[in-house]
Amino acid sequence: MPRIANQALPLQDWCVLSLRPRNQHGGLRAAAARSGARTLALSPFAIETRADAATRAALAQALGAEVVLYTSPNAVAAAAAIRAPKASRGQQVLAVGSGTRRALHRLGVAADAPGRMDSEGLLAMPQLAAVASRRIGLVAGAGGRDRLAP
Repeated sequence: MPRIANQALPLQDWCVLSLRPRNQHGGLRAAAARSGARTLALSPFAIETRADAATRAALAQALGAEVVLYTSPNAVAAAAAIRAPKASRGQQVLAVGSGTRRALHRLGVAADAPGRMDSEGLLAMPQLAAVASRRIGLVAGAGGRDRLAP
């Protein structure tokens, strides 16, 4: 929508502080700019992919499960850097949200995501209604999504 020169934008006098990981401020910066805000990007951490033997083994085990849960686009990218994700016949792939689902789709993996894009939304999905006898693989970063594993 074109902006009229004297029309105030809702956040024109604001500065948004972005604490996203290194090199991941673009989306927030663009959204803030559309509302007139400036962005100060600070990265308190960076996403790094570990590719040691233990990580490779854990990823192989997770990707071999009946249901594979991906917790973020970063988890998808890290997994793909180690081993190309693909779904086996009959395997269910779930994503915590639409961004994660899009990241999987770009790699050729079809995934379902909940309407409510958080751990609780994922846990409420019908695919996870009865999990007692099923193997579930969790593809996540260290320290992320602590509600899913239990």
